[in-house]
Amino acid sequence: MVSETFLHAWRRRAELPAEPLPWLLVTARHTIHNRTRGQRRAESLWQQAVSEYWRTPAPLPPDEAVAERDAMIAALAACSPAEREALLLIAWDGLTYADAAAVLGCSERALTVRVSRGRARMTQYLHPAADAPGAIATRMTPVKDTP
Repeated sequence: MVSETFLHAWRRRAELPAEPLPWLLVTARHTIHNRTRGQRRAESLWQQAVSEYWRTPAPLPPDEAVAERDAMIAALAACSPAEREALLLIAWDGLTYADAAAVLGCSERALTVRVSRGRARMTQYLHPAADAPGAIATRMTPVKDTP
């Protein structure tokens, strides 16, 4: 903690007041608070992960897990870059639609369209039986990525 406090002071040495002790004490208190908050957050995430683990079904055998992973990677590759990025921000990073839209610099509606198209493209890739005669599904072609 002390080293972090002095590192912060060194980086902001041009802004230090003439009497740095009060500033250093406040900075040390903030450093301790940030570390404590981070530890609480990590503990909470760990507890959440453990509780979810006990509710999930037994893990797949290694060969099935690798096959499933490879299928998901291939399905993601079938998506456009914009769809892939939107899906990963929502599903992998756990962002809300509003936060993901802010990250991508687009509207929530545009993000919703990207996620919807990406899900449809992945479903089509993972379940090609939906293309069988009589099935209600349309073939989706790759879309050029727009900034």
